[in-house]
Amino acid sequence: MDPIDPGHPKPASPQRTVAVERADVELSISVFALLVGSVWGGDLPPRVVRKLAAKFVSAGVLHENWNEQELRSRMEDVVQRLRFGLGEYDEEPLRSNSPPRDPADPHERGL
Repeated sequence: MDPIDPGHPKPASPQRTVAVERADVELSISVFALLVGSVWGGDLPPRVVRKLAAKFVSAGVLHENWNEQELRSRMEDVVQRLRFGLGEYDEEPLRSNSPPRDPADPHERGL
């Protein structure tokens, strides 16, 4: 229990290793890949994309003046780290750089 707030469990250390079922990680990869594709395709309402980006901003991996390309790149980073965690890669993957869409495309902006 958290000594500061006895009614709640103690927060996990950010560096803590935890056991997760392989099927759960594989499912998470699939869900993230679907989300990346949906952001890329402009299939998600701007409100949802902003909420998704806000999660990445609050985690400190996306700056507040983000654009869609940067959001996709950070989302792809998560997918690659999950794959690395499953042992699909021998070395930790480099940071992703999602290609930009046509600059005239209205979806390619901070929504």
